[in-house]
Amino acid sequence: ELTVVANEDAGWIRGDGRESTGIERVRVTEDYAGVVFEGRPVQTDRFAVAVHREGQYTVEVVDGEGRPGAYRVGPGR
Repeated sequence: ELTVVANEDAGWIRGDGRESTGIERVRVTEDYAGVVFEGRPVQTDRFAVAVHREGQYTVEVVDGEGRPGAYRVGPGR
């Protein structure tokens, strides 16, 4: 299934692990729509996921040493 967002409504969630142990896995979940992205980033030390700019998201990241972390992102956060 493919979801399309108009350019004027698009935003990005970006993560950068270049100054740590890198990024092994990423999962981006929108509060109402569910999982937007889940998998390994294209680059081992950073990622960018296109999203709707008005959404509220939980971003779960596993670093290069297997340590998990979770972050809330959205407008005004």
